[in-house]
This record gives sequence, C-alpha cells and structure tokens, in this order.
Amino acid sequence: MKKVIDDLQSKVATIMEGGGVKAIQRHTSKGKLLPRERIQHLLDSDSPFLEISQFAGYKLYGDEDVPAGGIISGIGRVNGYEQIN
Repeated sequence: MKKVIDDLQSKVATIMEGGGVKAIQRHTSKGKLLPRERIQHLLDSDSPFLEISQFAGYKLYGDEDVPAGGIISGIGRVNGYEQIN
C-alpha cells in the first residue's frame, strides 16, 4: 500500500507543477501568478482548498499528459462561504 500511495503522491506532485519548469518560467517572466497561486489569493486566509480534478487530463493523449486537464476545480472558502469552482 505504501508503494501505491508513494506513486500517487509522486503523480500529484508532477501534476501540481502545472506543465513543468519551462511553462512556469514563461508565465512568471511576464509577472503573472501561477493558477494555483491565484486561487490562494481568492481563498480566505485560513481556508484549505480541496482540488478535485487533478487527474482530469492524466494519460489524455497517451504519454503526453495535460496537467489537471487544463482546469483547476475544487472546494474552498471565499468570504466565509464554501465555494465550488
């Protein structure tokens, strides 16, 4: 079970990178926040965010993954209310 959990956590970590180093550099070089950073700015400061679509694009095009299917959806608290985005 530990091996399966480690494999899952490794895949989630890769997905959370959001397209790899090159994509991150291209985005941040323009002074933009990364998508998950923007979500953190929207959420209440003490709110957790439960992302529910991390594997949406997993193996979508064979070996080439589309991180989270190109979307980020989840549940978090905004202005005191639970929001599903």
